[in-house]
Formats: sequence, structure tokens, C-alpha cells
Amino acid sequence: MPVYPVAGNHEQNSENYFRYFNLPENGTNNNDYIEHWYYTDYSNVRLVGLETNSGYRIQEQLDWLQGVLDDACANENIDFVFAQLHHPHHSELWTPGNTNFTGEVISLLEEFTEISNKPSIHFYGHTHGYSRGQSKDHTHLMVNVATSGGYIDYWGEWPQEDYEEYSISQDEWGYVFLEVEAGADPQFTLKRLSNGDDFISKKNSLEDIVTIRLYNNPPNTPTGIFPLYLDTINSSSMILIADNFSDQDGDLHGSSQWQISNDCNDFTSLIFDSWKQYENWYLDINTQENDNLRDEVIRSLDGSSNYCWRVRYRDRSLAWSEWSTPIPFVTDNSIVNNKLIKIIDILGREVNKESNTILFYIYNDGTVEKKIIIE
Repeated sequence: MPVYPVAGNHEQNSENYFRYFNLPENGTNNNDYIEHWYYTDYSNVRLVGLETNSGYRIQEQLDWLQGVLDDACANENIDFVFAQLHHPHHSELWTPGNTNFTGEVISLLEEFTEISNKPSIHFYGHTHGYSRGQSKDHTHLMVNVATSGGYIDYWGEWPQEDYEEYSISQDEWGYVFLEVEAGADPQFTLKRLSNGDDFISKKNSLEDIVTIRLYNNPPNTPTGIFPLYLDTINSSSMILIADNFSDQDGDLHGSSQWQISNDCNDFTSLIFDSWKQYENWYLDINTQENDNLRDEVIRSLDGSSNYCWRVRYRDRSLAWSEWSTPIPFVTDNSIVNNKLIKIIDILGREVNKESNTILFYIYNDGTVEKKIIIE
């Protein structure tokens, strides 16, 4: 079976690593870097191997990668770029493993996806556990494929952080399996299969799955429901509401981004910016459970002020809709949000036609109650 590895921190330029693997010698034209980084094409995928050990986090490697990505952008036979390297940029299970150089690699891959419209992934390890995230503004996945062996980095044992770009992290043994399709509708499906941990045994349990398509239609542009044009709202506790998610490809709702500005014509200086995904598994808890991604609670606005809000939706194949039409509104802490009660009641009846469970909010005198209605 062909194997295309990249060096990790335990190799550290080991002689045996280069003796036992015969890798493409198409990296930077320098004898000191042969087989440290390379690429190979297979069907419609360009696989790029990179070296992130200390001593090799250098501009020469980034310059070479830029050239490889430029070529993949122009190559009509390449639909996807998969890059693999050892060290993470953001590791939720073990933040001491974070490496800024990998962040520079990610920036190049994101720029590639923006220019070419071709999805990309970077696979990594180093941290002994699984993680899967996605760039906010680009069709780029970030996947920790570990750990198939070695001690697991368990929750609570190391410095850890819940990064907004990540949807799931698990302290388990397992592996990542990809199925890639070429032809008229290029796509790939990534699966995480788990074998459990020291305490719970699993046998190739499917823990995560995502499908990314080259030709992915974006969702319909959402419409703001509340607040509406020049509504006056109590700023001490308010909510933004948008209409139903709709996607012509049949993709499910993946995430929503909400923004508030002082100017409907300028969202470069934001008062509020929130990106929420449909799931966020951290510390074995899905912190996004029951979030329908169609409303967002806000408690940070000034009273007696003018604002403007907008929202966009993303499908689970990572395509964003256009931003909704910006809606101006006014805050006044002396009023009660009685109008919101009526709007929520109408919205609830509408959504319950499609779903037997809906999460919504009722405002009374600036307070919020969260309820779940089950038919």
C-alpha cells in the first residue's frame, strides 16, 4: 500500500525516516530540503506534504507551497488540495502544541480556495485526539487525524481551549477515512471512526461526517424578522431573529453569522459579531445543542442609540449565503419589548409545521425566558 508520510517531532530529521520512505523529490531545489516537503497528484486531488519541525518553519517552504497552490489553481484536473503536516495551529486538547507556522500555511490554503473556488483541507497530528473545524470565510477544513496509537490527551489534563472554528474534538483513539469522487460532480466525504479510549471501547464507531462538493450552491439569503425597520428595542436584553434556512442542494443548516453596526452602509467597524455553528463538541458536551441558528441573544448594546443588523447562513458543505438586507433599529431602555412576544408566537407556529421541536425566547420587561415547545 502506498504511504505518503510527513515528519513529526519524534523524527527530527531521523536518518531512518528518509531511508525507509521514498518520497517525491519535487520540493525546494536544495539538497537540505529533499523529501522534507513534496506533492503528488492522484486523480483529482493534489496531496501536499509539509515539514513543520523546528528548523524547517522557513520562508523557502512557504514560497514553494505558494507555487504549488498557484499551479493547482490553474490545473483543470485538480479539484481539491489536501495538505498534511504534523503541528497544529489551534489545538483544543493541547494548546502547548500550537504552532504559528501552521497558521501561515492555513492562510495560503485559504487564499487558494478564495481564488480557485477549490476546497482544501489541512491534516495534522501532534495532539493525541481528534478535532475537526472549518475556516469562517473559506471552504477549508482543519482536521486532527490522531490518535491511532499512543497516550490520549484527555480532557482536563492539559491547557485546552474552545476555538470558535472547531465543531468537534474528542479524546479518543481512531482514524479519519476519506472517499473522493471525481467526474461531473467532484466531492469528498470525510468520516471519523473511533475505537474509544481507556475507559469505553468502541469498534469503528462513526463519530463525525462531512461532505464537501466542488460545485455547491449557496443557501438562500436569509430575511430579517426582528427587529424590523426602525423598531425601538430595550437594549438590556434583546434578540435578533431571521427566517427559515433553505438550500437548493438539500444541505442542512451549518452555521449563522450575526453582525451589528452603527451604519447600514458600513459593516467594517462592528459593534457585535457572532459566528455560531450547528454543533460544538467540547469537553464531551455539545454547547450548541438546541440552537436553531435562527436567533441570537444580545446584551451588550447602549441605550438610546441607532444600530443596524444583518445575518448570513452557511450550509454544511461550507457555502455561505449573501448577507441579508441590513435593517436599522433604535434602542431605548425605558420600553418593554411587548412587540417581541407577538412576533415569537407567530414565528413558533410557522416553524412547528416543519419541526416538532423549536427553541425560542419570550421577553418581559427586558428579561429573557428560554423555552422548548414539543408538539
